Amino acid sequence: ASAAAAVGAPLPLRGLAAVSTAAGEAAQVRLADLHLGQQLDGTVVQIYCPAGVAVEVGCPESLGFLEVEEFGDGFPFEGPFSFKIGDQVTVRVLDVDPDATLDAGVPDAHGDHGDSGRLRLTRRSGSLERPPRYRADTSKPARLEPFQELPPGSWLEGEVVRMSNWAAYVKVVAPCGTAFVGILHDAEFAGAFAHEAIRGLRVRVRVLEIDTECRRLLLTLRAPLEA
Repeated sequence: ASAAAAVGAPLPLRGLAAVSTAAGEAAQVRLADLHLGQQLDGTVVQIYCPAGVAVEVGCPESLGFLEVEEFGDGFPFEGPFSFKIGDQVTVRVLDVDPDATLDAGVPDAHGDHGDSGRLRLTRRSGSLERPPRYRADTSKPARLEPFQELPPGSWLEGEVVRMSNWAAYVKVVAPCGTAFVGILHDAEFAGAFAHEAIRGLRVRVRVLEIDTECRRLLLTLRAPLEA
């Protein structure tokens, strides 16, 4: 099972926004005309906790979605409610997929949830390269048993697949090949992780706790305490 948190219902208010033009006038832009890295000015029109915020960028086909892990460089300690409806933001285009049909919840004025999958945005600096978004295989239950067989103190290689403002979700693989998305709480961060955190970051983690009742795998970046 994925540890990804469910998307909350949006605040119902909407604002106005548009791409800035040289003349300072509003201009509409179509999805097909947007390109990776293009800078846009927009207005926050919906807040989804804990997933992110929807941004009106003057595109009649879709709102843009700013995922919480794309709020800025490093780990997003401040969540979606660090924004307010009507906030002006400058973003870059991270993904454009005019044919996306993601059904993620409550419809907005465009007929879709704020994260329609058609337009995703970022406020991070640097490279726009990201791995494909993790999608859990829901056809069969995820197995925790292989992780129970690990020797105490074992380190595992993992990949950050998603973040909230209190935890990173890290996909780890047991020696037998079984994968599971564990929870790395911010209290278990160490080193430069908070500054370097980004989707796709490779990390070495230890299993801190296996909660079979809730089917959770809790992880840590910290070394075990010396006896």
